[in-house]
Amino acid sequence: MGASRKRARPRSGGRGSGGGGGGGAAAAKAPRGAPPDGAAAAASSAYAAALLSSIPAAAAVVAKGGLTSAGGARAAAATAADGAAAGAAAAPAEAGGAPQDAANGGSDADTDGGADAPPPAPAAAATPYPTSRSAAASALAAADAAAAAATPGAGASAPAPSPLAKAAKVIVVLENANLETVKPSAHATAYQLLNSDDHVGLLRKTRRDANTHARPDITHQCLLALMDSPLNKASHLAVYIRSVKGVLIRVHPETRIPRTAKRFAGLMVELLHKLKVRSTGGSTPLLQVVANPITSHLPVGCKRVLCSYHTENVVDMRAHALASLRVAPPPPGGGESEAARREREGAEVSVCYVIGAMAHGKVDADWVEETICVSEYTLSAATVCSRLVYAYECALGVL
Repeated sequence: MGASRKRARPRSGGRGSGGGGGGGAAAAKAPRGAPPDGAAAAASSAYAAALLSSIPAAAAVVAKGGLTSAGGARAAAATAADGAAAGAAAAPAEAGGAPQDAANGGSDADTDGGADAPPPAPAAAATPYPTSRSAAASALAAADAAAAAATPGAGASAPAPSPLAKAAKVIVVLENANLETVKPSAHATAYQLLNSDDHVGLLRKTRRDANTHARPDITHQCLLALMDSPLNKASHLAVYIRSVKGVLIRVHPETRIPRTAKRFAGLMVELLHKLKVRSTGGSTPLLQVVANPITSHLPVGCKRVLCSYHTENVVDMRAHALASLRVAPPPPGGGESEAARREREGAEVSVCYVIGAMAHGKVDADWVEETICVSEYTLSAATVCSRLVYAYECALGVL
Protein backbone atom coordinates (compact mmCIF):
# COMPACT_ATOMS: atom_id res chain seq x y z
CA MET A 1 0.00 0.00 0.00
CA GLY A 2 1.40 3.34 -1.00
CA ALA A 3 1.54 6.11 1.52
CA SER A 4 -1.06 8.78 0.83
CA ARG A 5 -0.25 12.42 1.40
CA LYS A 6 -2.96 14.64 2.87
CA ARG A 7 -3.04 18.37 2.50
CA ALA A 8 -4.15 20.34 5.53
CA ARG A 9 -7.25 22.37 4.93
CA PRO A 10 -7.95 25.64 6.68
CA ARG A 11 -10.83 25.51 9.14
CA SER A 12 -13.99 27.29 8.10
CA GLY A 13 -15.84 29.83 10.16
CA GLY A 14 -12.96 32.08 11.16
CA ARG A 15 -13.14 34.97 13.51
CA GLY A 16 -13.56 37.48 10.71
CA SER A 17 -17.23 36.64 10.12
CA GLY A 18 -18.42 39.62 12.09
CA GLY A 19 -18.99 42.91 10.32
CA GLY A 20 -16.73 45.91 10.61
CA GLY A 21 -17.56 49.48 11.61
CA GLY A 22 -20.66 51.40 10.83
CA GLY A 23 -23.79 52.44 12.63
CA GLY A 24 -22.49 55.95 13.16
CA ALA A 25 -20.09 55.02 15.98
CA ALA A 26 -16.40 55.80 15.52
CA ALA A 27 -13.88 53.64 17.39
CA ALA A 28 -11.89 55.50 20.04
CA LYS A 29 -8.13 55.17 19.99
CA ALA A 30 -6.41 54.30 23.26
CA PRO A 31 -3.28 56.20 24.33
CA ARG A 32 -0.01 54.53 23.44
CA GLY A 33 1.88 54.95 26.71
CA ALA A 34 0.70 54.46 30.27
CA PRO A 35 1.66 56.71 33.20
CA PRO A 36 3.53 54.93 36.01
CA ASP A 37 2.13 53.80 39.38
CA GLY A 38 -1.10 55.48 40.58
CA ALA A 39 -1.33 57.84 37.63
CA ALA A 40 -2.17 54.89 35.34
CA ALA A 41 -5.41 54.16 37.19
CA ALA A 42 -6.42 57.82 37.14
CA ALA A 43 -5.79 58.18 33.43
CA SER A 44 -7.57 54.91 32.64
CA SER A 45 -10.60 55.95 34.73
CA ALA A 46 -10.73 59.34 33.02
CA TYR A 47 -10.48 57.67 29.64
CA ALA A 48 -13.29 55.19 30.37
CA ALA A 49 -15.52 57.87 31.93
CA ALA A 50 -15.16 60.14 28.91
CA LEU A 51 -16.06 57.32 26.56
CA LEU A 52 -19.01 56.12 28.64
CA SER A 53 -20.41 59.63 28.93
CA SER A 54 -20.35 59.93 25.14
CA ILE A 55 -22.69 56.96 24.58
CA PRO A 56 -26.05 58.69 25.26
CA ALA A 57 -25.09 61.77 23.30
CA ALA A 58 -23.95 59.70 20.33
CA ALA A 59 -27.04 57.51 20.45
CA ALA A 60 -29.32 60.54 20.57
CA VAL A 61 -27.65 62.15 17.58
CA VAL A 62 -27.60 58.92 15.61
CA ALA A 63 -31.29 58.32 16.29
CA LYS A 64 -32.01 61.68 14.68
CA GLY A 65 -29.95 60.84 11.61
CA GLY A 66 -26.94 63.01 12.49
CA LEU A 67 -24.17 60.55 11.68
CA THR A 68 -21.48 63.18 11.35
CA SER A 69 -22.37 64.75 14.70
CA ALA A 70 -22.36 61.37 16.44
CA GLY A 71 -18.92 60.60 15.11
CA GLY A 72 -17.78 64.02 16.20
CA ALA A 73 -19.08 63.40 19.72
CA ARG A 74 -17.11 60.16 19.99
CA ALA A 75 -13.99 61.78 18.53
CA ALA A 76 -14.25 64.71 20.93
CA ALA A 77 -14.65 62.37 23.89
CA ALA A 78 -11.61 60.34 22.81
CA THR A 79 -9.54 63.49 22.29
CA ALA A 80 -10.44 64.81 25.74
CA ALA A 81 -9.61 61.47 27.33
CA ASP A 82 -6.25 61.34 25.55
CA GLY A 83 -5.46 64.81 26.83
CA ALA A 84 -6.36 63.81 30.39
CA ALA A 85 -4.18 60.71 30.15
CA ALA A 86 -1.24 62.73 28.79
CA GLY A 87 -1.59 65.27 31.59
CA ALA A 88 -1.65 62.55 34.23
CA ALA A 89 1.46 60.99 32.70
CA ALA A 90 3.39 64.29 32.68
CA ALA A 91 2.56 65.15 36.30
CA PRO A 92 4.98 62.67 37.98
CA ALA A 93 7.81 63.65 35.65
CA GLU A 94 7.51 67.33 36.65
CA ALA A 95 7.31 66.55 40.37
CA GLY A 96 10.73 64.87 40.48
CA GLY A 97 13.15 62.46 38.89
CA ALA A 98 13.30 58.71 39.16
CA PRO A 99 14.27 57.17 42.57
CA GLN A 100 17.92 56.29 43.12
CA ASP A 101 19.24 52.77 42.86
CA ALA A 102 19.52 51.30 46.38
CA ALA A 103 22.29 48.90 45.34
CA ASN A 104 24.88 51.54 44.42
CA GLY A 105 23.67 54.57 46.35
CA GLY A 106 22.32 56.26 43.29
CA SER A 107 25.65 56.81 41.57
CA ASP A 108 24.51 55.09 38.38
CA ALA A 109 20.84 55.97 38.68
CA ASP A 110 19.14 57.22 35.55
CA THR A 111 17.19 60.33 36.51
CA ASP A 112 15.88 61.25 33.07
CA GLY A 113 14.25 58.01 31.93
CA GLY A 114 17.17 56.77 29.81
CA ALA A 115 17.73 53.45 28.09
CA ASP A 116 18.53 51.61 31.36
CA ALA A 117 15.05 52.16 32.79
CA PRO A 118 12.51 49.40 32.03
CA PRO A 119 9.61 50.48 29.84
CA PRO A 120 6.32 51.09 31.66
CA ALA A 121 3.68 48.35 31.46
CA PRO A 122 1.06 49.04 28.80
CA ALA A 123 -2.35 50.00 30.10
CA ALA A 124 -5.44 48.01 29.12
CA ALA A 125 -7.49 49.73 26.45
CA ALA A 126 -10.74 51.07 27.87
CA THR A 127 -13.91 50.17 26.00
CA PRO A 128 -17.49 51.30 26.68
CA TYR A 129 -18.85 47.89 25.61
CA PRO A 130 -17.70 45.21 28.09
CA THR A 131 -17.70 41.47 27.60
CA SER A 132 -19.11 40.37 30.96
CA ARG A 133 -22.63 40.69 32.33
CA SER A 134 -21.63 42.64 35.45
CA ALA A 135 -19.54 45.04 33.40
CA ALA A 136 -22.43 45.47 30.96
CA ALA A 137 -24.72 46.43 33.83
CA SER A 138 -22.12 48.92 35.10
CA ALA A 139 -21.76 50.46 31.65
CA LEU A 140 -25.54 50.76 31.33
CA ALA A 141 -25.79 52.41 34.76
CA ALA A 142 -23.03 54.87 33.87
CA ALA A 143 -24.75 55.69 30.59
CA ASP A 144 -28.05 56.27 32.44
CA ALA A 145 -26.34 58.59 34.91
CA ALA A 146 -24.68 60.57 32.11
CA ALA A 147 -27.97 60.81 30.21
CA ALA A 148 -29.82 62.00 33.32
CA ALA A 149 -27.16 64.63 33.99
CA ALA A 150 -27.32 65.86 30.40
CA THR A 151 -31.14 66.03 30.34
CA PRO A 152 -32.44 69.45 31.42
CA GLY A 153 -35.01 69.32 34.18
CA ALA A 154 -34.12 65.79 35.29
CA GLY A 155 -33.90 65.68 39.06
CA ALA A 156 -34.56 63.41 41.97
CA SER A 157 -38.16 62.86 40.80
CA ALA A 158 -37.01 60.94 37.70
CA PRO A 159 -37.80 57.19 37.96
CA ALA A 160 -34.91 54.77 38.29
CA PRO A 161 -34.12 52.87 35.08
CA SER A 162 -35.02 49.19 34.86
CA PRO A 163 -32.20 46.67 35.42
CA LEU A 164 -30.96 44.17 32.88
CA ALA A 165 -33.01 41.02 32.40
CA LYS A 166 -31.69 37.81 33.94
CA ALA A 167 -33.02 35.71 31.04
CA ALA A 168 -33.19 36.76 27.38
CA LYS A 169 -34.18 35.25 24.06
CA VAL A 170 -33.25 36.75 20.69
CA ILE A 171 -35.48 35.62 17.81
CA VAL A 172 -34.30 36.12 14.22
CA VAL A 173 -36.68 35.80 11.27
CA LEU A 174 -35.06 35.49 7.83
CA GLU A 175 -37.75 37.00 5.62
CA ASN A 176 -38.20 36.53 1.83
CA ALA A 177 -35.77 33.61 1.65
CA ASN A 178 -35.28 32.18 -1.86
CA LEU A 179 -36.18 28.54 -1.20
CA GLU A 180 -38.01 26.89 -4.10
CA THR A 181 -37.75 23.42 -5.63
CA VAL A 182 -37.93 22.90 -9.41
CA LYS A 183 -37.33 20.21 -12.01
CA PRO A 184 -34.54 21.36 -14.32
CA SER A 185 -36.18 19.75 -17.39
CA ALA A 186 -39.34 17.92 -18.41
CA HIS A 187 -37.52 14.58 -18.41
CA ALA A 188 -35.90 15.05 -14.98
CA THR A 189 -37.17 12.95 -12.09
CA ALA A 190 -35.41 14.59 -9.14
CA TYR A 191 -36.16 18.04 -7.76
CA GLN A 192 -33.45 20.65 -7.25
CA LEU A 193 -33.22 23.84 -5.26
CA LEU A 194 -33.64 26.80 -7.60
CA ASN A 195 -30.42 28.83 -7.85
CA SER A 196 -28.92 31.40 -10.19
CA ASP A 197 -25.96 29.20 -11.24
CA ASP A 198 -27.61 25.97 -12.39
CA HIS A 199 -30.98 27.21 -13.66
CA VAL A 200 -30.20 30.21 -15.82
CA GLY A 201 -32.23 28.89 -18.74
CA LEU A 202 -35.23 28.11 -16.56
CA LEU A 203 -35.16 31.59 -15.05
CA ARG A 204 -34.94 33.18 -18.47
CA LYS A 205 -37.79 31.03 -19.75
CA THR A 206 -40.06 31.97 -16.86
CA ARG A 207 -38.91 35.63 -16.97
CA ARG A 208 -37.81 35.78 -13.37
CA ASP A 209 -34.95 37.77 -11.91
CA ALA A 210 -32.13 35.59 -10.57
CA ASN A 211 -31.27 38.01 -7.75
CA THR A 212 -34.86 38.09 -6.54
CA HIS A 213 -35.95 34.46 -6.81
CA ALA A 214 -32.83 32.29 -7.05
CA ARG A 215 -30.41 33.20 -4.25
CA PRO A 216 -30.58 30.41 -1.63
CA ASP A 217 -26.92 31.07 -0.83
CA ILE A 218 -27.95 34.17 1.16
CA THR A 219 -30.07 32.04 3.48
CA HIS A 220 -27.22 29.55 3.75
CA GLN A 221 -24.73 32.23 4.80
CA CYS A 222 -27.15 33.70 7.35
CA LEU A 223 -27.81 30.32 8.93
CA LEU A 224 -24.09 29.62 9.25
CA ALA A 225 -23.54 32.96 10.99
CA LEU A 226 -26.47 32.43 13.37
CA MET A 227 -26.27 28.74 14.25
CA ASP A 228 -22.48 28.72 14.76
CA SER A 229 -22.55 31.73 17.10
CA PRO A 230 -21.85 31.48 20.85
CA LEU A 231 -25.22 33.18 21.41
CA ASN A 232 -27.00 30.15 19.95
CA LYS A 233 -24.83 27.68 21.86
CA ALA A 234 -25.72 29.54 25.06
CA SER A 235 -29.45 28.94 24.36
CA HIS A 236 -30.25 32.62 23.79
CA LEU A 237 -31.21 32.39 20.08
CA ALA A 238 -34.19 31.15 18.06
CA VAL A 239 -34.26 31.19 14.23
CA TYR A 240 -37.17 31.12 11.78
CA ILE A 241 -37.14 31.22 7.98
CA ARG A 242 -39.97 32.51 5.82
CA SER A 243 -39.66 31.94 2.08
CA VAL A 244 -40.92 34.14 -0.73
CA LYS A 245 -43.85 31.74 -1.21
CA GLY A 246 -44.84 32.06 2.46
CA VAL A 247 -43.43 28.78 3.82
CA LEU A 248 -42.48 29.23 7.49
CA ILE A 249 -39.63 27.05 8.80
CA ARG A 250 -38.49 26.64 12.39
CA VAL A 251 -34.81 25.83 12.97
CA HIS A 252 -33.88 23.81 16.06
CA PRO A 253 -30.99 25.32 18.07
CA GLU A 254 -29.00 22.06 17.83
CA THR A 255 -29.13 21.99 14.02
CA ARG A 256 -25.74 21.85 12.31
CA ILE A 257 -26.04 23.58 8.95
CA PRO A 258 -24.16 21.85 6.07
CA ARG A 259 -21.01 23.68 5.05
CA THR A 260 -21.26 23.15 1.30
CA ALA A 261 -23.93 24.62 -0.98
CA LYS A 262 -24.71 21.25 -2.57
CA ARG A 263 -25.45 19.56 0.73
CA PHE A 264 -27.49 22.55 1.88
CA ALA A 265 -29.58 22.42 -1.29
CA GLY A 266 -30.27 18.72 -0.77
CA LEU A 267 -31.34 19.38 2.81
CA MET A 268 -33.77 22.14 1.77
CA VAL A 269 -35.30 19.97 -0.96
CA GLU A 270 -35.92 17.21 1.57
CA LEU A 271 -37.43 19.68 4.02
CA LEU A 272 -39.80 21.31 1.52
CA HIS A 273 -41.12 17.92 0.34
CA LYS A 274 -41.26 16.03 3.64
CA LEU A 275 -42.07 19.13 5.79
CA LYS A 276 -39.56 18.08 8.46
CA VAL A 277 -36.00 16.79 8.77
CA ARG A 278 -34.92 14.67 11.74
CA SER A 279 -31.45 13.92 12.98
CA THR A 280 -29.89 10.54 12.30
CA GLY A 281 -31.21 8.15 14.91
CA GLY A 282 -33.27 10.83 16.66
CA SER A 283 -36.92 11.79 16.87
CA THR A 284 -36.57 15.56 17.35
CA PRO A 285 -37.16 17.50 14.10
CA LEU A 286 -34.19 19.76 13.40
CA LEU A 287 -35.99 21.61 10.60
CA GLN A 288 -39.76 21.75 10.46
CA VAL A 289 -42.40 23.58 8.42
CA VAL A 290 -44.83 25.27 10.84
CA ALA A 291 -48.08 27.14 10.39
CA ASN A 292 -48.27 30.85 9.67
CA PRO A 293 -48.29 33.59 10.88
CA ILE A 294 -44.96 34.14 12.58
CA THR A 295 -46.62 36.23 15.31
CA SER A 296 -48.29 33.10 16.70
CA HIS A 297 -44.83 31.68 17.53
CA LEU A 298 -43.54 34.77 19.35
CA PRO A 299 -43.70 35.08 23.15
CA VAL A 300 -46.13 37.47 24.79
CA GLY A 301 -44.69 40.96 25.04
CA CYS A 302 -41.95 40.28 22.50
CA LYS A 303 -40.44 43.41 20.98
CA ARG A 304 -40.51 43.32 17.16
CA VAL A 305 -37.78 45.11 15.17
CA LEU A 306 -37.15 45.25 11.42
CA CYS A 307 -33.57 45.66 10.18
CA SER A 308 -33.60 47.65 6.95
CA TYR A 309 -31.35 50.06 5.10
CA HIS A 310 -34.39 52.08 3.96
CA THR A 311 -34.73 54.10 7.15
CA GLU A 312 -33.09 57.09 8.80
CA ASN A 313 -33.09 55.44 12.24
CA VAL A 314 -29.42 54.40 12.28
CA VAL A 315 -28.49 52.93 15.66
CA ASP A 316 -25.44 51.46 17.34
CA MET A 317 -26.37 47.79 17.66
CA ARG A 318 -24.48 47.32 20.91
CA ALA A 319 -26.29 50.19 22.64
CA HIS A 320 -29.58 48.96 21.16
CA ALA A 321 -29.00 45.50 22.61
CA LEU A 322 -28.33 46.89 26.08
CA ALA A 323 -31.49 48.99 25.95
CA SER A 324 -33.58 46.05 24.73
CA LEU A 325 -32.48 43.81 27.61
CA ARG A 326 -34.13 45.93 30.27
CA VAL A 327 -37.01 44.38 32.15
CA ALA A 328 -40.52 45.83 32.06
CA PRO A 329 -40.93 48.98 34.17
CA PRO A 330 -42.96 48.79 37.40
CA PRO A 331 -46.68 49.64 37.26
CA PRO A 332 -47.52 53.35 37.57
CA GLY A 333 -48.56 54.53 41.00
CA GLY A 334 -46.41 52.05 42.92
CA GLY A 335 -47.93 49.47 45.23
CA GLU A 336 -45.97 46.57 43.73
CA SER A 337 -45.34 43.72 46.12
CA GLU A 338 -41.93 42.13 46.59
CA ALA A 339 -43.08 38.87 45.00
CA ALA A 340 -44.46 40.74 41.96
CA ARG A 341 -41.22 42.68 41.62
CA ARG A 342 -39.14 39.49 41.67
CA GLU A 343 -41.41 37.87 39.11
CA ARG A 344 -41.24 40.93 36.87
CA GLU A 345 -37.45 41.20 37.06
CA GLY A 346 -36.98 37.44 36.64
CA ALA A 347 -39.18 37.18 33.55
CA GLU A 348 -37.52 36.44 30.23
CA VAL A 349 -37.09 39.37 27.86
CA SER A 350 -37.53 38.48 24.18
CA VAL A 351 -36.70 40.56 21.11
CA CYS A 352 -37.53 39.58 17.52
CA TYR A 353 -35.46 40.89 14.59
CA VAL A 354 -36.60 40.58 10.98
CA ILE A 355 -33.77 40.44 8.41
CA GLY A 356 -34.32 40.24 4.67
CA ALA A 357 -32.63 37.18 3.15
CA MET A 358 -32.62 38.49 -0.42
CA ALA A 359 -30.19 40.39 -2.63
CA HIS A 360 -32.41 43.38 -3.46
CA GLY A 361 -35.72 44.81 -2.37
CA LYS A 362 -37.50 45.81 0.81
CA VAL A 363 -39.18 43.69 3.46
CA ASP A 364 -42.84 44.52 4.03
CA ALA A 365 -43.62 43.51 7.62
CA ASP A 366 -46.59 45.42 9.00
CA TRP A 367 -46.44 43.58 12.34
CA VAL A 368 -43.16 45.12 13.52
CA GLU A 369 -42.98 47.95 16.05
CA GLU A 370 -39.69 49.58 15.07
CA THR A 371 -37.41 49.82 12.04
CA ILE A 372 -33.68 50.29 12.53
CA CYS A 373 -30.53 50.38 10.42
CA VAL A 374 -27.38 48.89 11.95
CA SER A 375 -24.91 50.77 9.74
CA GLU A 376 -24.68 53.81 7.53
CA TYR A 377 -23.43 51.52 4.76
CA THR A 378 -25.23 48.77 2.86
CA LEU A 379 -24.44 45.39 4.41
CA SER A 380 -25.15 41.82 3.40
CA ALA A 381 -27.73 39.86 5.37
CA ALA A 382 -25.03 37.60 6.83
CA THR A 383 -23.07 40.61 8.11
CA VAL A 384 -26.19 42.01 9.76
CA CYS A 385 -26.71 38.66 11.48
CA SER A 386 -23.11 38.65 12.71
CA ARG A 387 -23.38 42.19 14.11
CA LEU A 388 -26.67 41.33 15.78
CA VAL A 389 -25.46 38.23 17.61
CA TYR A 390 -22.17 39.88 18.60
CA ALA A 391 -24.00 42.82 20.17
CA TYR A 392 -26.09 40.52 22.35
CA GLU A 393 -23.10 38.34 23.20
CA CYS A 394 -21.39 41.44 24.62
CA ALA A 395 -24.52 42.52 26.49
CA LEU A 396 -25.20 39.07 27.97
CA GLY A 397 -21.57 38.30 28.73
CA VAL A 398 -21.38 35.31 26.37
CA LEU A 399 -17.74 34.71 25.44
